[in-house]
Amino acid sequence: MNMFEQNLIYLKEMYPNLLNAVLNDAMDASYEVVPTANGMPNLKVQRGETVNYLHSKYDPEIEAEKWITNLSNNGTLTDQVLLFGIGMGYFLEALLGSQEVKRITVLEPDVQAFNALLRHRNLQTLLSDDKIKLMAVGDHELILAELAETITKTMSGELSIVAPPVYQRLHPDKLKSLREKVQESVINDLSNNQTFEKFQKTWLENILRNIPFTVKYPSVLSLKNVLKGGNVVIVGSGPSLEIDVHYLKDLKKKCFIIAAGSSIQALQHFEIDPDLVVTMDGGRANSLVFRRVDSTRSPLVFITQTYFEVLDSYHNDLAFATFVEDPVSEYLYRDQGVPRFRATASVTGTALQLANYLGAKQIIMIGQDLSYPEGKFYSAGVNHLSEATKSNALKVANDWVDNVHGGKNRSTPVMTLTRKNIEMNIKALELKGIRVINSSRGGAVIEGTDWIPMDVISKEMMGLPDMDLDIRQLMQARTESEQWELLQSMMDKLRRILQEAEKLEKLLRDLRKEVQKLERERNYRNLNSVSRGLVRVNERWQVITANESFLFYSFGTSHFVNSYMKHVPAIVEAQNPLAKAELIVAHLGELVDQLLAFGPELKSLLSDSIERLETLAGDLNGITGRIE
Repeated sequence: MNMFEQNLIYLKEMYPNLLNAVLNDAMDASYEVVPTANGMPNLKVQRGETVNYLHSKYDPEIEAEKWITNLSNNGTLTDQVLLFGIGMGYFLEALLGSQEVKRITVLEPDVQAFNALLRHRNLQTLLSDDKIKLMAVGDHELILAELAETITKTMSGELSIVAPPVYQRLHPDKLKSLREKVQESVINDLSNNQTFEKFQKTWLENILRNIPFTVKYPSVLSLKNVLKGGNVVIVGSGPSLEIDVHYLKDLKKKCFIIAAGSSIQALQHFEIDPDLVVTMDGGRANSLVFRRVDSTRSPLVFITQTYFEVLDSYHNDLAFATFVEDPVSEYLYRDQGVPRFRATASVTGTALQLANYLGAKQIIMIGQDLSYPEGKFYSAGVNHLSEATKSNALKVANDWVDNVHGGKNRSTPVMTLTRKNIEMNIKALELKGIRVINSSRGGAVIEGTDWIPMDVISKEMMGLPDMDLDIRQLMQARTESEQWELLQSMMDKLRRILQEAEKLEKLLRDLRKEVQKLERERNYRNLNSVSRGLVRVNERWQVITANESFLFYSFGTSHFVNSYMKHVPAIVEAQNPLAKAELIVAHLGELVDQLLAFGPELKSLLSDSIERLETLAGDLNGITGRIE
């Protein structure tokens, strides 16, 4: 068995995601593995007329050690390091030898270089060190973004991003992009934590209160690929919409129109009924969006954590989906095959994923300004926010972003994060062969899209055959019999969770006593007692997290769970029992207190939900003539 075959076996076992980066065919001719003066493998890379060697031609290990020494002397290294470029492994080996570094994430941006490594170095020897927490290969924007997101979710403290000089020369743009992605992810993580803190309990309540609608109506599974490669227009609420909205009247039969959130107000203002409305916002403000909307004119697709009052007052056919990041809905609907979309910073991101699910091959964005062109906030007709709220938002719009006409628009950091989140969704669609066009006249430049004005698009699309699709036929309410069966299933699940929540509350109280006891033992500095206490705490915590109701507890306290998870690496890595105990008392102790505090509210939400479903079951029982 040669080195390549040995490494493939190791990857399958330890890093299966990296198998996508393996090239089974011969490597690119511009990459050649050559020996150094001391016989170690080096990689020669030909870029046009320029030849680059990833390592010293003489002794790559000494070169790498000097590089790490310089980083240490300059104060660059922290206990958490993201290494950009592994080369033939020498940079990583030198970094692993640093006493300052405790956790390492590796990104090799060059797939060809990674495959050279696969064929000439033993990966098991190289990657088995416990300091290595994650490795990724490739330079696509989605890979960089996902890596940055993963790091920031588990990071506490400072992260240093280091790149060997040769990688700085060969991949400057990707290194810059990586640094930007990490910075954006840190900001986004802070924003998400604030959002979780504000809405975590509301989202759970929404999911439970929306169950009657998911029982009555189908999921978007019924809509999969119904467009069969058609065109979709996703409408936003930006001020540019009113410039080109009249084209939508002419194109109504040529494409499928999706209103993203509040844009339904503008479309109805201009007497246009979209084929579908999409909503996902779980905050109370979302109910203001639909308060003045005539819901009888367009069907609605909603995410299960949508604010419940929106559905209470929506009088049309519905279909639903869930977010990947929502474990409660996954538990409730896992046996129904309900489609799951990635949570996004705005409803436009959800609409993009839905368009893909419907089978679109081309998506046109209109009214998606993602900035404040000429200091304007919304299109005419969008009126759920007060003038004071809009004015206050514009006062802090001190950033400037490029617009599609070569000028600049005012923006805010939050709006920029929203735009970048949408751009990531667009780049994911690009990998699937879906073209996205931005026709938002005067709006911000949106990476990954082609800017084409609506008048040009309209001329092209008017020659297309009419679309023959009545989406409502696929979104009609289930039969009473089907609803009855689903109701029984939902009530069984919630009753079981309520029972388990009672058990979990006792387990949490017992764990809190153990944590308090551990704190006393630590203060006495009795190593044997502390070690036994750590074992008891760990065993009880494992029983708690295995309890079926824990995912409901954890979802309703997401802010505190996420905060605790950032400290888990330090807890796991702590070798000294006293240090480990201190971390557990501080961080797990706080989480247990929050879980216990949330328990009564969770049980109340579950009881109320069961009661509502029992009432609905009674109504259906009368309709169907069932006798239970």
